[in-house]
Amino acid sequence: MADRNTLGLIGYILCGVTAAVMLIGAVVVTNHISGHLNPDGGYLQAISPAAAKAR
Repeated sequence: MADRNTLGLIGYILCGVTAAVMLIGAVVVTNHISGHLNPDGGYLQAISPAAAKAR
């Protein structure tokens, strides 16, 4: 049977993994809402104002 220290360590590792997954999910959702991420289509092309005037 595992001792309490090992179970505590496993708990902290799983807590860190859970926090990392939640943080990555929040970043992806935030970028998708703001329009920086478009997983359905191709890449969004960023054009500077100076390049837009030259067109």
